[in-house]
Order: sequence, then C-alpha cells, then structure tokens
Amino acid sequence: VMATICEELPPDSVVLVYLSASGKAGVNNGGSSKYSRHKALSQSSDELNSGMSESLNNGKRESSCHHDNYLWFGSKGNSGSNNLYPGDLIPFTRKPLFLIIDSDNSHAFKAGLSKLVYVFPGNCQMEFFRIFWKSNFLCNWHDEELHGAERGETAAIFLSPLRPIFKNPADVNVHNGSQFTFFLTAPLSAFCQMIGLIPNESDTDVYNEAENIIANAFSEWEVILCSSTIMDLVWAQVITDPFLRRLILRFIFCRAVISFFCPPEESELHLPLCLPHLPAYVAPNSEAVRSVVVQLAKHFDVADSFHFTNT
Repeated sequence: VMATICEELPPDSVVLVYLSASGKAGVNNGGSSKYSRHKALSQSSDELNSGMSESLNNGKRESSCHHDNYLWFGSKGNSGSNNLYPGDLIPFTRKPLFLIIDSDNSHAFKAGLSKLVYVFPGNCQMEFFRIFWKSNFLCNWHDEELHGAERGETAAIFLSPLRPIFKNPADVNVHNGSQFTFFLTAPLSAFCQMIGLIPNESDTDVYNEAENIIANAFSEWEVILCSSTIMDLVWAQVITDPFLRRLILRFIFCRAVISFFCPPEESELHLPLCLPHLPAYVAPNSEAVRSVVVQLAKHFDVADSFHFTNT
C-alpha cells in the first residue's frame, strides 16, 4: 500500500506515516494500551542499555541487541515477520516522508536514520538515506542497492518519549492511549491530563482562556517558523502544508511542556525528539516557547509542578 501511495504521490507532496506499536514482541501496541506496561518495558530497556554498554566497552556488541531495534506489529507469537526495522523504510525515502513513531522503543529509529554522503567511483558524491545500527548496518547492502537510493529524501521524524509522565505517578496505570499522540491531537487536554486536572462545567471560562493562550502561541510560533531563513530544508518543505504545520506546532508545545515538567535527570526517558532538529528559537528554552508554558502553568495555578528555575 505504501509503495503504491509513494509511486502515485503528486509532485510537491509529502507522505505522512504514523506508526504506533510496541518495541517488544508479545506486548500490546504501545500507543493504544494502558501505560501500566511501560514500567516493565522501561526496566527491560534499562537492562538492555546496560548490557549494550558493557558489550561496547568490550569492543563488540552482543548479537541479541541487534534484534531489539524494531517495532512489533504482531498480534501473537514472536515472528520476525511482525517486526518493522528502520531499514524497512529505505524504499520510501525516495519521496518526501514525514514519519511519526509512537513507541516505547521509538529511539531505535534515532539510531537508525541518518543522512550520509556516499562517494561513488569518479568522486561523484550523492546524498541518500541509509539506515543503520549504531555500530553495525542492518543489512549487507551492495553498491548497486545504495546507488538506487541517491534520489532519497531526508525524512522529517517525530519520535515519542520512551515513557509517559504524570504529576501523579499512579496515573500511569490508569490512562489509556499514548500521551504523545494525545499532545499531537488535543494539546490542552493532554496538558490537563498530565498535571491531573479534570475539567468540569464550572471551569469553562478557565479552559477557554487556556485555549486562547495556546492558540495565540501557535500563531506566534507559526510566524517565527514560516519567516525563518535558517530552518532545515526538510522542515521548510513540510511546513507549507497546514495539517503538517499544525503537527509541528503541537510537537513544539508537547516537547516544551514535558521539558519543564519532568526532572532534568529523566529527560532522556520523557522527552520526544525530532530529526532533523527544529530551529533553536522554538526550543523549550527559547523565550517565545518558555513564556507560554509559564503562562499556562500560572493560569492553572500549577507552576510549582514545573522546573522553570533550572532553565
């Protein structure tokens, strides 16, 4: 299906691919299951990372680690045919691609997607996307296969946090669905869920004002991004589309809110990532972004739940 879509894609169009899945075989979809599974998954991830570090210090990686950089889409069993590896997306990078990975193993794609410059015979340099492990390539690509990717496009990528975060840790076991996807679809509702606010009819004006704060912020960020002269070409290409631009603005909001909410030492677990990087003037610490999170936190009288003093 994807191949057909890419083949029939009109000029100046972008393929949006949203993948929501677990990074472990036998575990339900990480984007639609209860977060009670995340604790066990994160512990397994910590053990894996510890083992990988030890192997790297010994100058090699354990072969078992190679098989953990994937998303798992199977309903049962542990078949490799249910696994989606970063390398499986190589054919689709020949068209502009906007990729959203929502998984407890999303960072597998951080290690796997990179833009390289390949030097062909005759010193002809061509850019292409090659997907690889941190140390070893996923596949033993031949030169002719690499040569066929020289028309590849650099993908725009959103990677979800490895774990959600809530003011009340017990809420991890209560809420259904993905916190990251919630931020991308309903930013204010996701913010309220994260800090433990439950809307009621008497608070209608409060929430309407909060919606206005976010809407005004998005309008300001939109102007900043659209007038940028230093933004990566990948983002400049997709930001012209209203729907994709809205996703980018919501990602900026999500990243900023979580950045100030989570303890600094846990940022690797809880922060979403984007590749390539968005401009620094929409980073969490930028005045245009930070001021909005501060304003929203004060509006709901929850500023003491955020780490504004550490920035």
